[in-house]
Amino acid sequence: MLFANPAMLFGLLLVAIPIIIALLNRQRHQEVHWAAMAFLEAALRKNRRRLTFQNLLLLLLRTAILLILVMALARPFLKESNVFTSPPQTNRRVVLVIDRSFSMGHRPGTELSSLDRTREAVSELFRHYVQDGDQLRVFLFDESTDSPYQVPLTVDPSTKEQVLGELAALEPSHYATDVARSLRTVLAVLQEGEKIDLAAEQTEIFLITDMQRNGWAGDIGLRDPGLATRLRKFGEAHGILHLIDVGGEGSGNLVVQGFAAAEPIITPAEPIRLDAVVRSHSGQDQTKVEVSLVVDGIVRKNLTYDVPAGRQRTFSFSHVFSTAGSHSVTARIAADNLAIDNERHLALEVRERIPILIVDGDPQEELWKSETDFIRYALAPAGGDSPGDPSLMEVTVINESDLGGESLERFAVIVLANVASLADDQVGALERYVSAGGGLLVSLGDQVDADFYVSSLYRDGSGLLPAALGDVVEDEAMTLKLEDLSHPAIRFFEPEDYQAILANEFFFRYFSVKETDKESKVLIRMVQGEAVTGPVLMEKSYGRGRVMLYTSTLDDDWNGFTTSWTYVAMMQLWAVYLSDTASSQKNLLVGDRYEKIIPPASYADDVRLITPSRDSIRKPLTPDDEGSDHFTLSHDPCDEAGIYEIIFSRGETEAPVKEYFAVNVRTEESDLDPITIEELRDLLPGAPLRYTESHQVASLTGMAAKAKGGAGIWKLLLSALLVFIVLETIVARLFGR
Repeated sequence: MLFANPAMLFGLLLVAIPIIIALLNRQRHQEVHWAAMAFLEAALRKNRRRLTFQNLLLLLLRTAILLILVMALARPFLKESNVFTSPPQTNRRVVLVIDRSFSMGHRPGTELSSLDRTREAVSELFRHYVQDGDQLRVFLFDESTDSPYQVPLTVDPSTKEQVLGELAALEPSHYATDVARSLRTVLAVLQEGEKIDLAAEQTEIFLITDMQRNGWAGDIGLRDPGLATRLRKFGEAHGILHLIDVGGEGSGNLVVQGFAAAEPIITPAEPIRLDAVVRSHSGQDQTKVEVSLVVDGIVRKNLTYDVPAGRQRTFSFSHVFSTAGSHSVTARIAADNLAIDNERHLALEVRERIPILIVDGDPQEELWKSETDFIRYALAPAGGDSPGDPSLMEVTVINESDLGGESLERFAVIVLANVASLADDQVGALERYVSAGGGLLVSLGDQVDADFYVSSLYRDGSGLLPAALGDVVEDEAMTLKLEDLSHPAIRFFEPEDYQAILANEFFFRYFSVKETDKESKVLIRMVQGEAVTGPVLMEKSYGRGRVMLYTSTLDDDWNGFTTSWTYVAMMQLWAVYLSDTASSQKNLLVGDRYEKIIPPASYADDVRLITPSRDSIRKPLTPDDEGSDHFTLSHDPCDEAGIYEIIFSRGETEAPVKEYFAVNVRTEESDLDPITIEELRDLLPGAPLRYTESHQVASLTGMAAKAKGGAGIWKLLLSALLVFIVLETIVARLFGR
């Protein structure tokens, strides 16, 4: 026999109380001989047997009452008893929901990891709780939308062995945690997906997790506000949610939280700064933390600093790339209790030049009269078209009629400078170019056909333009006001001195726009006196690319902006920002989709993807769209953090071309701060929560046996207790005690 509350057995000492009282009562009287004593002794000898029987009976009844009370509080149950532990006629539904997020790999020192404790907990449940004939379902969860789900199993010894074998081979994923969404999925599958009436029979869900706060709650309340209602309904249908906490002690963790290049454009032979941000999720200072810079698989430099408790520190490396092309870079710290977040990866494109195509909508023979003269020399003062030219930008200027003859894919940025209108095939080519990741700058002027721009380039928000054009606004003394000083395209002008200079740049005309597209963002507005008026610079994402709309002219027809050094700086910033769209497509998070548009000239017969675990996958190039001559290379989802390598092979005569892209974990998961059961009960009022730590699973299985069979013993003991109390009362009254 086992006990659910074995500590209550110390109450058996109370059974001695009535015995001690009886013994004390026997010792309290003193013998005094006097004359009448002879008559009393004669009467006592006559009633001695009756009195002894009465006292003994009352002592036994009172001792039994205390004994039964203590046994009832200790909650006895019979282990492996067919009478009390066999499954009921209608077998239970037992659901195991197992956290496999990357924080489950946390291993404090030499202790077991959270996933190891999960295996032990499931083994205990199978040994004592889950019975043959039960319906078992197993979910593995993290934040991924596709939670692996095991179809219902009827439990038998082979089923348990199968599940335990699969769990033994399970490794943490590289995803973060989303407990709320996972529970929502589980409840939907149980009730809706399988058309199960939760009230028809008891369903018990065992959620095995490290109780990480990030998986349950956001900045304000639950990540899924509707979870509380769902769990209340689950509880009303006699369901139980068991929370088994497998989190380890000592939640301190170091993580490479960020890693980025300080400059958006990287060129060969020029030093570049690479900043790695290391955060300590610990209550103690971390001393002598070493961070390594790994470039193309080779450790180049090491830096060592202290990281304060609960704070972050930036490790800044300087590196020079000797060759252009695709490169991989990793910031790595030494192994700690959670290994997966000790690295942060970058895929960088080192470029000799930034090729820019400018379409001139108002070409002129005389210098500085053409629409594009100012921006051309602002981007490439020396011309940008010779091998010895020091300019970063390589500028090509064409007329709008020649736009269809150019291969747009070879340009990083395209500028439409006061272009009146375009043919349908030109519009389509520009849309494909931007959608594939190109950058487009549209500037306006007196040549622009506003109706064409609204109907073909804006198209009710589905086209390229961030906003529909209105009328031309003309006035004197209009200046610029920066709206978002943190934006890369204007961040250079954040100092107040630079903003004061911009406030002196006068504009005379600009196109008004209708700010109706929610996906658009205003970066610069016009100021007229004290009034802030319409946008001057707007931005919009289109596919994988970016479009910026400049509502004035790039020459000096509508403003005096072109005569200042601020114009040169602004054009350089815009061009660099628009050309940097590829970096966001090369640096992803776990679960993202990688996609690259391949122009016909870059087509390869054999394309292979090498994953971070060095698996080689042959990737087909599929046609991009119907009628398009472009191809798409994709990998979805990217469920492994690290550096991915793509190898394009175009035959024996050409050397393979290698490119990289990087995938990183979401660092919110690196904060191992657990949520308490008290906090959860506040967030989930009325939810049927039962909390157990991993080392207490054995007591949970004891409670389970008690729930299945021990309830019968409990009822018998209560009944016996009531009977003995009634008997003691009756006997005491009969005997006058």
